[in-house]
Amino acid sequence: MRTVGRLQFTQGIAMLKLNRDKEGIAAFNNALETAKRGKLTGLEAEVRGNIADYFLRQHDYVCAEQEALLAMKASERVTDVNMILMARANLGFALMGQKRFTEGLPYIDGVIADLDKAGATADLYAMLDEKGRMQEQAGLYKEALATVRKQQAARQADARAARDRAVAALQEEYEAGQRTRQIDLLRRENLVKDADLRSRRMLQLLTTFAALLTVAAGIFVYVLYRRSAGSNVRLNQLNTQLTYHSQHDALTGL
Repeated sequence: MRTVGRLQFTQGIAMLKLNRDKEGIAAFNNALETAKRGKLTGLEAEVRGNIADYFLRQHDYVCAEQEALLAMKASERVTDVNMILMARANLGFALMGQKRFTEGLPYIDGVIADLDKAGATADLYAMLDEKGRMQEQAGLYKEALATVRKQQAARQADARAARDRAVAALQEEYEAGQRTRQIDLLRRENLVKDADLRSRRMLQLLTTFAALLTVAAGIFVYVLYRRSAGSNVRLNQLNTQLTYHSQHDALTGL
């Protein structure tokens, strides 16, 4: 049943967009009956809110007031904040349309305050615009001018906030770029330091290897020297023996 009601409600919106008002209101009423049968209070509040908005655009402020009151009661039962605000806004404009400004303005100003607090700028501008327009139509030019100025101030504040956000985003982007460049520079410096450290280690290894080669060469030369010295001693001994044997008889020793 919820699906049927939603389809009927969507059909009503489409018919009104096509300026087929009778078919649109008929579809809204069908959706309303479906919502009542199914006890779909949220759907009922939404449909009644759109019906009230339709009567406001038709300047049928009495019917708009009636539907807005019913929409507000339904929305309060389901505690849907957005639909409550919509119903209060429709009720306020319906009362203002009937020249009942004392009754209507509190609803309008309350919704404007809630929208401002929630930061719903688009809806806030629309509310201020509609309020100023109705005040102007009623001949309340001073009040209408104050509303227009409030709307302009809100737009300027929003523009400043947007500019500040843009500047902050650019600053963050610049700082991020700076951090990236610093990180890249540090990475390059680390690569250079690592290369220098590897070079030093290689030089140290080569120096150590050269020292070991020098020691080994010294040992080798020493061994050769010892061997050469021993050979010379043995050669001298042999020469002495040869000289002795060449000068003495081997049998008599003469």
